[in-house]
Amino acid sequence: MQVVFLSEGSARKVSALSMSRGVPIYQAELYSELDERTKLKIVNYIDFLSKSTFPVTNTTISKKLKGCNNLYEILPKPVRLFFFMLGNDAIITHGYVKKKNKTDKTEIERAKSLKARFFKEEDDDGSIH
Repeated sequence: MQVVFLSEGSARKVSALSMSRGVPIYQAELYSELDERTKLKIVNYIDFLSKSTFPVTNTTISKKLKGCNNLYEILPKPVRLFFFMLGNDAIITHGYVKKKNKTDKTEIERAKSLKARFFKEEDDDGSIH
């Protein structure tokens, strides 16, 4: 697993997890089904996150997932992007197109799993890939 840099603002760096070729997981899985307006919205929300103090108080942009330690979501409707904090920086795990009112529990579990895998790989060799 790799970490791909996305944006650096006045408050933090925002990166994303990537499985291969340096393409963030959320882009590889979502971009073929999204229109250009939604893709631009994602870029704008990531930029806002990089410039905002944390936690982001504007809950239309981002919010903490209830019952999840250090796991948040970015809310560019209809997409949800999950991220966690590493120091002051944000790392996006993945995303999905939200079709119901509640956040999909299987997607939350996937975010937890990707986050755990990231920390395990980091601990195994002492560096971020």
